[in-house]
Amino acid sequence: MRFEQYINEARITDTDDLASLIKKECKWFFKEKLTNKFLYRGTISIIDDYKKIIPRKKRMPKDTPIHIHNFMNKVFTKKFGWPGRNGVFATSKASVAGGHSPTVKAYLFFPVGKYKYIWSPKTDDFYMYVGREIPHEKKFFAPSMAEILAETYIDNNLPLAMEKGYEISFWCDAYYLVDLRYKKYFL
Repeated sequence: MRFEQYINEARITDTDDLASLIKKECKWFFKEKLTNKFLYRGTISIIDDYKKIIPRKKRMPKDTPIHIHNFMNKVFTKKFGWPGRNGVFATSKASVAGGHSPTVKAYLFFPVGKYKYIWSPKTDDFYMYVGREIPHEKKFFAPSMAEILAETYIDNNLPLAMEKGYEISFWCDAYYLVDLRYKKYFL
């Protein structure tokens, strides 16, 4: 499967063909976004031009304490039907996507096929909010505070989340990361 995917991707060298492929595979996203803003995702991986990625469904958090991560996943699963902290995170702020580390580079993000998403109009970055508002030590962790935060999450109005620059968690089968120099092909 991965070799076949590699061979198929290796054939696309024309930028118009690449844009057409992504617009076709990500048509639900292009129908819904309704804004000139883009979504970005940062990674330490070096990606030449573009890459189609199959996300891990059971991700481990980089910064959020595991007990908070697991608790929030239970709350999100109850509310939305999927573990929101295990999603693929993106934002319309390229500087935020690439700014978590000097080794992280921001890429354009396009979810493939049908997807789900959640975001909160009360916080533009979950980890930053958790760092300020929720005690990290397990013995001081207050589930009620996390539940209050979870109640602010919604699963609609993607254009508003993009316009305001909120962190968005996507639940998708695959997504594309595309080098920023190809941005003009997706306007």
